[in-house]
Amino acid sequence: MATFDEWVQKVDPKVFSSTEPVSAVYGWTAAQLFAQALKAAGPNPTRAGLTAQLNNITSFSGDNLIAPGNPAKNIPPSCWLLAQLKNGKIVRVSPSPSSGYVCSPGGNHPTNGWKPQTR
Repeated sequence: MATFDEWVQKVDPKVFSSTEPVSAVYGWTAAQLFAQALKAAGPNPTRAGLTAQLNNITSFSGDNLIAPGNPAKNIPPSCWLLAQLKNGKIVRVSPSPSSGYVCSPGGNHPTNGWKPQTR
């Protein structure tokens, strides 16, 4: 979180004063996932090699910035936490635990009409 916060402050310090800082979190973790697969694809990556590596990542949490999900099968995290933006900082609020995630009563549910992406 510290590295993410450091870079957000450099790139767009107003992110945490917005009502939707979660977009920055998703962008950051998407870049982490891409970088992880790119590194695993080797010194001369190809599109096919990158895609193959993405298909091998079955658990990803962005260094615990988000709840773990399975990007290889396009399965989002089933755990969650509730947080609020207070004085420019993201703060956990009840019923979230002080660390970790709430993994019941069933986690996130897809929106009506949602279909998993395929590569």
